[in-house]
Amino acid sequence: MTIIVAIFALVYLPSAPTDGARSLAVSLFSKRDLDIILHRSLQDDDTKITKKGHWVEWRDIVDTFSDWRIYGHCGSALVSM
Repeated sequence: MTIIVAIFALVYLPSAPTDGARSLAVSLFSKRDLDIILHRSLQDDDTKITKKGHWVEWRDIVDTFSDWRIYGHCGSALVSM
């Protein structure tokens, strides 16, 4: 199931919110929808404007591991193995 979802995402979904029309196949969104998606995602978090290929900083890693909600997901993944 995961492989099917991954193939769907690769073929149909855009690679980033800022270049929403780019996908391997036909875009699922109209031009208006892409503008709405872009404006809403940038309104929620303006750090999404950063360039592609931006390096992960140490601060990002610390923020990720200091979030307590991630440990529940990790635990459920280990239990389901």
